[in-house]
Amino acid sequence: MNSRFKKFDQVKIPYSLTLVALTFLAIFGVGIGGSAYRKNEEGNELYRKGKYEEALKAYTEAQLSAPESPELHYNIGNVLYRMGKYSEAAEAYAKALFSEKKELKSFSHYNNGNTKFMGGDLKGAIESYIESLKINSDDQDAKKNLELALLRTKEQQKQQRQKEQEKQQGGQQEQKEEEKKQDSEMKDSERSQQPGSQDMKQKQDRKSEEEKRLLGAIEEQEREALKKSLQKIKQEEKKIEKDW
Repeated sequence: MNSRFKKFDQVKIPYSLTLVALTFLAIFGVGIGGSAYRKNEEGNELYRKGKYEEALKAYTEAQLSAPESPELHYNIGNVLYRMGKYSEAAEAYAKALFSEKKELKSFSHYNNGNTKFMGGDLKGAIESYIESLKINSDDQDAKKNLELALLRTKEQQKQQRQKEQEKQQGGQQEQKEEEKKQDSEMKDSERSQQPGSQDMKQKQDRKSEEEKRLLGAIEEQEREALKKSLQKIKQEEKKIEKDW
Protein backbone atom coordinates (compact mmCIF):
# COMPACT_ATOMS: atom_id res chain seq x y z
CA MET A 1 0.00 0.00 0.00
CA ASN A 2 1.43 3.31 -1.05
CA SER A 3 0.20 6.17 1.19
CA ARG A 4 1.52 9.67 1.15
CA PHE A 5 0.65 13.23 1.88
CA LYS A 6 2.29 16.06 0.03
CA LYS A 7 1.87 19.76 0.07
CA PHE A 8 0.87 21.56 -3.04
CA ASP A 9 1.52 25.32 -3.14
CA GLN A 10 -1.75 26.50 -4.55
CA VAL A 11 -3.94 23.72 -3.28
CA LYS A 12 -6.42 24.94 -0.72
CA ILE A 13 -7.38 21.48 0.36
CA PRO A 14 -4.69 18.94 1.21
CA TYR A 15 -5.22 16.08 -1.10
CA SER A 16 -6.14 12.69 0.08
CA LEU A 17 -4.25 9.49 0.62
CA THR A 18 -3.81 6.33 -1.32
CA LEU A 19 -6.57 3.89 -0.49
CA VAL A 20 -5.30 0.81 -2.28
CA ALA A 21 -1.87 -0.34 -3.24
CA LEU A 22 -2.14 0.64 -6.85
CA THR A 23 -3.82 3.99 -6.56
CA PHE A 24 -2.74 7.41 -5.46
CA LEU A 25 -5.73 9.69 -5.53
CA ALA A 26 -5.36 13.24 -4.27
CA ILE A 27 -7.97 15.93 -4.51
CA PHE A 28 -7.03 19.43 -5.45
CA GLY A 29 -8.56 22.74 -4.66
CA VAL A 30 -9.13 25.10 -7.52
CA GLY A 31 -7.15 28.33 -7.60
CA ILE A 32 -10.21 30.43 -8.13
CA GLY A 33 -12.94 31.74 -5.91
CA GLY A 34 -16.66 32.17 -6.15
CA SER A 35 -19.12 29.41 -6.97
CA ALA A 36 -16.46 27.19 -8.59
CA TYR A 37 -14.49 27.21 -5.36
CA ARG A 38 -17.54 26.40 -3.22
CA LYS A 39 -18.68 23.60 -5.50
CA ASN A 40 -15.18 22.14 -5.59
CA GLU A 41 -15.07 22.27 -1.79
CA GLU A 42 -18.40 20.52 -1.68
CA GLY A 43 -17.17 17.90 -4.16
CA ASN A 44 -14.02 17.28 -2.15
CA GLU A 45 -16.03 16.72 1.02
CA LEU A 46 -18.36 14.30 -0.75
CA TYR A 47 -15.35 12.54 -2.25
CA ARG A 48 -13.84 11.99 1.18
CA LYS A 49 -17.12 10.46 2.33
CA GLY A 50 -17.14 8.09 -0.63
CA LYS A 51 -20.19 9.74 -2.17
CA TYR A 52 -18.76 9.67 -5.65
CA GLU A 53 -21.93 10.27 -7.64
CA GLU A 54 -22.68 13.40 -5.64
CA ALA A 55 -19.04 14.50 -5.76
CA LEU A 56 -19.02 14.17 -9.54
CA LYS A 57 -22.15 16.28 -9.72
CA ALA A 58 -20.56 19.01 -7.57
CA TYR A 59 -17.35 19.05 -9.63
CA THR A 60 -19.34 19.20 -12.84
CA GLU A 61 -21.31 22.14 -11.53
CA ALA A 62 -18.04 23.82 -10.55
CA GLN A 63 -16.89 23.48 -14.15
CA LEU A 64 -19.73 25.76 -15.24
CA SER A 65 -17.69 28.64 -13.83
CA ALA A 66 -14.20 27.18 -14.45
CA PRO A 67 -14.48 24.82 -17.43
CA GLU A 68 -10.74 24.78 -18.14
CA SER A 69 -9.57 24.21 -14.57
CA PRO A 70 -7.00 21.36 -14.63
CA GLU A 71 -7.65 20.77 -10.93
CA LEU A 72 -11.32 20.14 -11.58
CA HIS A 73 -10.44 17.73 -14.40
CA TYR A 74 -8.07 15.97 -12.04
CA ASN A 75 -10.67 15.71 -9.26
CA ILE A 76 -13.27 14.47 -11.74
CA GLY A 77 -10.73 11.89 -12.94
CA ASN A 78 -10.34 10.65 -9.37
CA VAL A 79 -14.09 10.28 -8.91
CA LEU A 80 -14.49 8.46 -12.20
CA TYR A 81 -11.62 6.18 -11.24
CA ARG A 82 -13.37 5.33 -7.96
CA MET A 83 -16.52 4.59 -9.93
CA GLY A 84 -14.59 2.17 -12.15
CA LYS A 85 -15.02 4.35 -15.23
CA TYR A 86 -11.40 4.04 -16.30
CA SER A 87 -11.62 5.26 -19.87
CA GLU A 88 -13.52 8.40 -18.79
CA ALA A 89 -11.07 8.92 -15.93
CA ALA A 90 -8.16 8.73 -18.38
CA GLU A 91 -9.76 11.47 -20.48
CA ALA A 92 -10.12 13.68 -17.41
CA TYR A 93 -6.49 13.12 -16.38
CA ALA A 94 -5.35 13.92 -19.90
CA LYS A 95 -7.06 17.31 -19.64
CA ALA A 96 -5.45 17.91 -16.24
CA LEU A 97 -2.05 17.59 -17.92
CA PHE A 98 -2.53 21.06 -19.40
CA SER A 99 -1.75 22.43 -15.95
CA GLU A 100 1.38 24.51 -15.49
CA LYS A 101 1.88 22.97 -12.06
CA LYS A 102 4.48 20.22 -12.19
CA GLU A 103 3.11 18.36 -9.20
CA LEU A 104 -0.39 18.27 -10.64
CA LYS A 105 1.02 17.07 -13.96
CA SER A 106 3.07 14.41 -12.16
CA PHE A 107 0.01 13.21 -10.24
CA SER A 108 -2.09 13.22 -13.38
CA HIS A 109 0.45 11.03 -15.18
CA TYR A 110 0.66 8.75 -12.17
CA ASN A 111 -3.10 8.36 -11.78
CA ASN A 112 -3.46 7.99 -15.52
CA GLY A 113 -0.98 5.13 -15.25
CA ASN A 114 -3.12 3.53 -12.55
CA THR A 115 -6.20 3.99 -14.69
CA LYS A 116 -4.55 2.30 -17.67
CA PHE A 117 -3.22 -0.46 -15.46
CA MET A 118 -6.71 -1.20 -14.14
CA GLY A 119 -8.04 -1.06 -17.67
CA GLY A 120 -5.54 -3.70 -18.77
CA ASP A 121 -3.38 -1.30 -20.81
CA LEU A 122 -0.02 -2.15 -19.26
CA LYS A 123 1.99 -0.53 -22.02
CA GLY A 124 0.09 2.73 -21.55
CA ALA A 125 0.48 2.45 -17.78
CA ILE A 126 4.25 2.03 -18.08
CA GLU A 127 4.48 5.07 -20.33
CA SER A 128 2.43 7.17 -17.88
CA TYR A 129 4.55 6.14 -14.87
CA ILE A 130 7.70 7.02 -16.78
CA GLU A 131 6.25 10.44 -17.64
CA SER A 132 5.42 10.96 -13.97
CA LEU A 133 8.98 10.05 -12.98
CA LYS A 134 10.41 12.45 -15.55
CA ILE A 135 8.77 15.22 -13.55
CA ASN A 136 9.43 13.75 -10.13
CA SER A 137 12.17 11.13 -10.19
CA ASP A 138 11.90 10.65 -6.41
CA ASP A 139 8.31 9.43 -6.56
CA GLN A 140 8.62 6.02 -4.91
CA ASP A 141 4.99 5.11 -5.62
CA ALA A 142 5.47 5.69 -9.32
CA LYS A 143 8.64 3.58 -9.23
CA LYS A 144 6.89 0.71 -7.43
CA ASN A 145 3.91 0.77 -9.76
CA LEU A 146 6.22 0.95 -12.76
CA GLU A 147 8.03 -2.17 -11.51
CA LEU A 148 4.67 -3.83 -10.93
CA ALA A 149 3.50 -3.00 -14.45
CA LEU A 150 6.78 -4.29 -15.94
CA LEU A 151 6.54 -7.48 -13.90
CA ARG A 152 2.92 -8.03 -14.94
CA THR A 153 3.92 -7.43 -18.57
CA LYS A 154 6.61 -10.11 -18.33
CA GLU A 155 4.12 -12.51 -16.78
CA GLN A 156 1.64 -11.88 -19.57
CA GLN A 157 4.34 -12.36 -22.19
CA LYS A 158 5.35 -15.63 -20.55
CA GLN A 159 1.76 -16.83 -20.45
CA GLN A 160 1.31 -15.81 -24.08
CA ARG A 161 4.39 -17.80 -25.11
CA GLN A 162 3.09 -20.83 -23.19
CA LYS A 163 -0.27 -20.56 -24.92
CA GLU A 164 1.42 -20.31 -28.31
CA GLN A 165 3.57 -23.37 -27.52
CA GLU A 166 0.52 -25.32 -26.34
CA LYS A 167 -1.35 -24.26 -29.45
CA GLN A 168 1.57 -25.28 -31.64
CA GLN A 169 1.90 -28.63 -29.87
CA GLY A 170 -1.83 -29.14 -30.15
CA GLY A 171 -1.61 -28.38 -33.87
CA GLN A 172 1.19 -30.88 -34.33
CA GLN A 173 -0.78 -33.55 -32.47
CA GLU A 174 -3.83 -32.85 -34.60
CA GLN A 175 -1.68 -33.09 -37.71
CA LYS A 176 -0.32 -36.47 -36.60
CA GLU A 177 -3.79 -37.76 -35.87
CA GLU A 178 -4.99 -36.52 -39.25
CA GLU A 179 -2.07 -38.19 -41.01
CA LYS A 180 -2.77 -41.40 -39.12
CA LYS A 181 -6.42 -41.21 -40.10
CA GLN A 182 -5.56 -40.59 -43.74
CA ASP A 183 -3.10 -43.49 -43.71
CA SER A 184 -5.73 -45.78 -42.23
CA GLU A 185 -8.28 -44.66 -44.81
CA MET A 186 -5.77 -45.22 -47.61
CA LYS A 187 -5.05 -48.75 -46.43
CA ASP A 188 -8.75 -49.48 -46.18
CA SER A 189 -9.18 -48.20 -49.69
CA GLU A 190 -6.35 -50.37 -50.98
CA ARG A 191 -7.78 -53.41 -49.28
CA SER A 192 -11.19 -52.71 -50.77
CA GLN A 193 -9.63 -52.73 -54.27
CA GLN A 194 -7.90 -56.09 -53.74
CA PRO A 195 -9.59 -59.53 -53.44
CA GLY A 196 -10.30 -60.09 -49.86
CA SER A 197 -8.99 -63.11 -48.08
CA GLN A 198 -12.52 -64.40 -47.57
CA ASP A 199 -13.32 -64.02 -51.25
CA MET A 200 -10.08 -65.75 -52.18
CA LYS A 201 -10.90 -68.66 -49.88
CA GLN A 202 -14.37 -68.96 -51.34
CA LYS A 203 -12.95 -68.99 -54.86
CA GLN A 204 -10.40 -71.62 -53.89
CA ASP A 205 -13.13 -73.71 -52.31
CA ARG A 206 -15.23 -73.48 -55.45
CA LYS A 207 -12.23 -74.43 -57.57
CA SER A 208 -11.54 -77.47 -55.39
CA GLU A 209 -15.17 -78.57 -55.62
CA GLU A 210 -15.09 -78.21 -59.44
CA GLU A 211 -11.90 -80.21 -59.65
CA LYS A 212 -13.44 -82.96 -57.52
CA ARG A 213 -16.52 -82.99 -59.71
CA LEU A 214 -14.45 -83.27 -62.89
CA LEU A 215 -12.25 -85.96 -61.37
CA GLY A 216 -15.32 -87.91 -60.31
CA ALA A 217 -16.75 -87.62 -63.81
CA ILE A 218 -13.50 -88.90 -65.34
CA GLU A 219 -13.37 -91.83 -62.95
CA GLU A 220 -16.98 -92.67 -63.80
CA GLN A 221 -16.19 -92.58 -67.50
CA GLU A 222 -13.16 -94.79 -66.96
CA ARG A 223 -15.21 -97.27 -64.95
CA GLU A 224 -17.84 -97.38 -67.70
CA ALA A 225 -15.16 -97.89 -70.30
CA LEU A 226 -13.56 -100.67 -68.26
CA LYS A 227 -16.92 -102.29 -67.72
CA LYS A 228 -17.65 -102.27 -71.43
CA SER A 229 -14.21 -103.72 -72.18
CA LEU A 230 -14.77 -106.56 -69.74
CA GLN A 231 -18.17 -107.35 -71.23
CA LYS A 232 -16.67 -107.42 -74.71
CA ILE A 233 -13.93 -109.79 -73.61
CA LYS A 234 -16.46 -112.14 -72.05
CA GLN A 235 -18.52 -112.15 -75.21
CA GLU A 236 -15.47 -113.04 -77.29
CA GLU A 237 -14.55 -115.87 -74.89
CA LYS A 238 -18.05 -117.38 -75.30
CA LYS A 239 -17.70 -117.36 -79.04
CA ILE A 240 -14.40 -119.22 -78.83
CA GLU A 241 -15.87 -121.89 -76.55
CA LYS A 242 -18.58 -122.69 -79.15
CA ASP A 243 -15.95 -123.15 -81.84
CA TRP A 244 -14.34 -125.77 -79.67
